[in-house]
Amino acid sequence: MVDADRLAAALAAIPDVRAVTIEVGHSVHRDRPTEFEAEVTAFLAGS
Repeated sequence: MVDADRLAAALAAIPDVRAVTIEVGHSVHRDRPTEFEAEVTAFLAGS
């Protein structure tokens, strides 16, 4: 898990950043594959 303050600092340092949170345990790609795939696909498509 990433500390909220460190996450905020990292996001503030990256231009045009977009962060996504998928509420799940440790293995998002295994436990919520549909949501994970949708976000990765959107990222790769540039949207």
